[in-house]
Amino acid sequence: MEKDWKRRKTFTLDRVEDLAKKHRCTAAQLALAWLLHQVEWTMLCLFLVIKIGQALSF
Repeated sequence: MEKDWKRRKTFTLDRVEDLAKKHRCTAAQLALAWLLHQVEWTMLCLFLVIKIGQALSF
């Protein structure tokens, strides 16, 4: 079972790297772009930025 997990993990990482090359960015940039594209995460990030801004403004 562990070998199967490692094989799938390697396949996924290879796929992300291939997509990143296609879009001329790094794998991290592609992952971040995907994450920000998700509606729930975008809303959470906006909420956190607003809260941090309020906390810093005293």
